Amino acid sequence: MSIDPDVGGICCIAPDGQTGIGDDYVDDLSALARVAAWLYRRGRSPPTASRGARRHTPPSEAEGDLRLQYEIARILAGPSSLDQAAPALMQAIGRHLGFTVGFLRELDHRDKRLRGTTVWHEPGAALETFARRAIEGAPALGSGLAGTAWSTGRAVWIPDCRKAPAFVQVEAAVAAGLRKAAALPIFTGGEFFGVLSFVGNEIEEERPSRMALLAAVGGQIGQFLKHRAQSAEIARLDRLYALLARVTHFARQAQGRQELFDGICRITVEDGGLGLAAISAYDPAIGEVSFVAGCGEGFDALVSAPPLPILRTAPERLDEVSRAVLEMRPVLNDNLAGTPELGGPRRRSIVAMGYQSSVALPLVQDDQVSGVFVVFSRERTFFTPRLIELLGDVTHEIAYAQDHLSNLDRIAYLAHHDELTQLPNRTLFQERLNQALIAARRSETPLAVIFIDLRHLREINDAYRREAGDVLLRAFAQRLAAIVERPENLARMEGGRFATFVADASDAVRVANLIERAAREMVTLPFSVNGQLVRMSAVVGIAIFPADGTDVGTLLANVEVAALRAKESNRPYHFYDPSLNAQVARSLELQSALRRATDCQEFELHYQPKVDTRTRALVGLEALIRWTDPQRGIVPPGVFVPVLEEIGLIGQVGEWVVRRALAQQREWLRMGLVPPRIAVNVSVRQLQSPEFAAEIGRVLQDFPDIHGASPGGLDIEVTESVAMDDPAACARRLADLRRLAIGIAIDDFGTGHSSLAYLTTLPAQALKIDRSFIAGLLVTSEARTIVQTIISLAHALRMQVIAEGVESEDQAAMLAEMGCDQMQGYLCGRPQPATAIEALLRRTERP
Repeated sequence: MSIDPDVGGICCIAPDGQTGIGDDYVDDLSALARVAAWLYRRGRSPPTASRGARRHTPPSEAEGDLRLQYEIARILAGPSSLDQAAPALMQAIGRHLGFTVGFLRELDHRDKRLRGTTVWHEPGAALETFARRAIEGAPALGSGLAGTAWSTGRAVWIPDCRKAPAFVQVEAAVAAGLRKAAALPIFTGGEFFGVLSFVGNEIEEERPSRMALLAAVGGQIGQFLKHRAQSAEIARLDRLYALLARVTHFARQAQGRQELFDGICRITVEDGGLGLAAISAYDPAIGEVSFVAGCGEGFDALVSAPPLPILRTAPERLDEVSRAVLEMRPVLNDNLAGTPELGGPRRRSIVAMGYQSSVALPLVQDDQVSGVFVVFSRERTFFTPRLIELLGDVTHEIAYAQDHLSNLDRIAYLAHHDELTQLPNRTLFQERLNQALIAARRSETPLAVIFIDLRHLREINDAYRREAGDVLLRAFAQRLAAIVERPENLARMEGGRFATFVADASDAVRVANLIERAAREMVTLPFSVNGQLVRMSAVVGIAIFPADGTDVGTLLANVEVAALRAKESNRPYHFYDPSLNAQVARSLELQSALRRATDCQEFELHYQPKVDTRTRALVGLEALIRWTDPQRGIVPPGVFVPVLEEIGLIGQVGEWVVRRALAQQREWLRMGLVPPRIAVNVSVRQLQSPEFAAEIGRVLQDFPDIHGASPGGLDIEVTESVAMDDPAACARRLADLRRLAIGIAIDDFGTGHSSLAYLTTLPAQALKIDRSFIAGLLVTSEARTIVQTIISLAHALRMQVIAEGVESEDQAAMLAEMGCDQMQGYLCGRPQPATAIEALLRRTERP
């Protein structure tokens, strides 16, 4: 590099392996050469003796210009950014060129304007005022002094701002005593960075030497920015290499996907110098991307926004994350503010936080995109090609870790599940059964373990090969899972053997009913095996905790014994405890008999009179169901009514009771008798049905001559406990019945847990005092007080009071004295068949 023809030159030798020196270094050496030449001319010995003691004194302006460039090189040697160097830099330039105010403005890529970042001025109130106001301006391209330097790409000199239309702040400048102005654009790597502008007190014409100096200074600053950018890139890559190493180490230790994703995002932000990193999951079934992990400012904005509907968004409105999914490649956006319409509120929130650039990298597993790794920076030029390549390596580590976790999940799954049927295996079943036993022991409730053994599986394998047997097992397992109450508790033990458990098995008959129903569904439909329809059967064993065992091992051993006994006895199921088999057999026989009785209408109604307490006149009847079984004889209602409820026939039988009571009223009316109102009892199952009132209404339509006409009519009696089970729903259904002109009475009042607030909401016309209070009426003052209170309460609510279980004249007299309206009991008449009531009606006139 030549310094001067009379002085010498600078020689640089590239190190081994390097083929040359870059243009940026050549520019630096040129500046260094000019400074070195000036130093030699100022008195240093020339490099050769033959050139003796000649001394050259350059012009004063050129000497000053070189000294300024030397000073600028010194200023720029230390700081890491131009913002740090700007005050000293502007002071050096301003004082050399006679300026008193200087500004550094940098390009804001979001709105394409120059924003003031640093200001310098000589001491003075007027200069300070001008500088403070002028720095607030934000020139656009071609606007004002700085905007002109930006648009032309060259230095601008204004001799006198009063005569320059481009100088927009002329009045403020003149007021501060300012005249000349200059601006030099700053470029780095061919990209526009910003403008240094100055204003001074004197008028000075533009000169080529001044413009050359400004251009040289701009080049120095551009080289500084380029070197700092390269240094920052090297530091950034060093951080990312360290990040990649840490990611690799962490990814191999993560125990779950959420831990993996959270950790990768945290490491990326902490080690990579990024503001925000996030991972999203892609669901190809619905074409949506949802953010599932992240770290850094702004993640809340990402995760709170709705999922990205990729498949339902126009291609031109897809953001970087969506494009990364569809294009399966990294997608860079180095101007987020320039595309606010992409990404909706998520993009606007990110831009408001100062993020200028992002890159979205797809996470690919088995050639399918499973999600996106996206990172954001507040620097527009942060993501270089090399950096994006390194971030791609991070996504490869994520994919590798996900594959590893998938393999671990698969291993863990197979350790606890049957591969053929996907049901829990014996190991997992034992764990779940053990937990259920702990809960059953704590609550002191029985638990039933159920063992199902599919029969003739070996014959199927022999006839159709093992593959066909596997197909049959899968189909059988699917059918079982659809039948059992809790499919998660169903397991394949081995071969064609399955097991489950029922947490509340206090009623062995209920368990047996469940098994019988399941058994019917298991074998009703045939299975298809190699195009052939095959019917299968199974035997079931049942063991009950704690009677048949208190631990998992004992219960499983005993339930397998029970299944073996079922197979030996050719029965569909067998309890381990023989006494339960007999009990269940009796209960199931009773259920079968009740189904026959319902179909054959073997039931009959007896009627118990209700009389006026004072006059003893007949005012109504209560219909009571009776059943005489051909084999058992008379069966008490307390025995068969609960079974009707359990097997789901209570609704059908209840409708028969209403229909039969109305038909009996019609018969008495045709005989010329005056039929009283008849009350029928309603069970909790009936009242729980939303269709109950509609069903009763359809029955009443068949008896227009009885219901709603005088005499006759229908009343419904609901026990207090049933009414209080769900008071709001009960009130709605009873109101529906009242609209059908049906009377409502609350039965067994005083035995439940009535709330007076709810009682006032029930559309009832009568309260029936439970027989237990009537029995104590003549015995304890407490019973008398309760009865009197109920009567007073009912009358206050405009309800009638009916006393149940009245058996003596003394009880009747006391009730009359208390103001009780009606009474019912053996004193008034026992429940009697219709023929006996017919005779009573003939003897009695209705009041």
